Amino acid sequence: PFADAFESRLLCAMPEDRFCAPVNQRMAGVRALTITLDDSSPPVPYISGPASEAAWLNGTRPLSFYGGDVGSGLRYSNTLIDGKPGPQTEHGCDTSLIAGQWRATRMRPCRLEVEGVHQIDTTRLSDGPHLLHQCEYDFAGNAGCTPARTLRSDNTAPGAPRGLDVTGGEGWRRTNGFRLAWTDPDQGVAAPIVASRYRVTGDGFDSGVLGNFAPGAADGVLLPGPGEFHVTVWLIDAAGNTSESNSASATLRLDDVPPSGYLIEPEAERPEVIRAAVSDGHSGVAAGRISVRKIGGGEWIDLPTQ
Repeated sequence: PFADAFESRLLCAMPEDRFCAPVNQRMAGVRALTITLDDSSPPVPYISGPASEAAWLNGTRPLSFYGGDVGSGLRYSNTLIDGKPGPQTEHGCDTSLIAGQWRATRMRPCRLEVEGVHQIDTTRLSDGPHLLHQCEYDFAGNAGCTPARTLRSDNTAPGAPRGLDVTGGEGWRRTNGFRLAWTDPDQGVAAPIVASRYRVTGDGFDSGVLGNFAPGAADGVLLPGPGEFHVTVWLIDAAGNTSESNSASATLRLDDVPPSGYLIEPEAERPEVIRAAVSDGHSGVAAGRISVRKIGGGEWIDLPTQ
């Protein structure tokens, strides 16, 4: 039966009218004594930190843990991912190796409260959701585990946008401000696409990394001035993975400068032929018109022009 205490006595085997003279030191020894305590209460675990949340993660993220116990105390803490042991922390306990077994050298060998941090390396996991448990184990072998949490890991940058298109086409236009549209690649079980970035280059110009647009489109892409430029677009997933090397490109053309020209002195042999020298620094001259009117005013008359 359960007992609150035990006692070891050294008795004097003499009649009551006599006494045992303490000539020599007397000792009572107890050997190979094993006291077994009943500890059926499991520890209570708690977790917090980035690795305990439902957000998508990449790289190595911390998982803060705390354990409490009311019996023999906490011996070690272990993080399980998909049911497999992960990071583990052993807590210092008062033990000794006796007859090939670890035995407690105090009634309560381990601490009742522990806390710590486990680093979860998501690069060792496949992209997608995983089940995470945090378990605390006491010296009696009882285990207490948190309910399953979903750990979402993704360490792969999204692929390039598909079918990158410039709204209105890639031809020359007179107004600045372009809209781009594309189709995001299928991420499967990995983190979804949440944003995009772009870079405009050309004629010695580099805009640097710009934008944080919603998936599938980018509005208001501006050029630094007239000319022909290239735009590259790449994607960002919910875990923060991104790679500019996984990009798609398109050409943007802007010409907001009108053509220039001047009249050339008529030839003596053909004074009725009016000629003009014209030029354009960007999109080129597509057509022109020469008009005349009488000196002193009147309406302009458009002449057949080649």
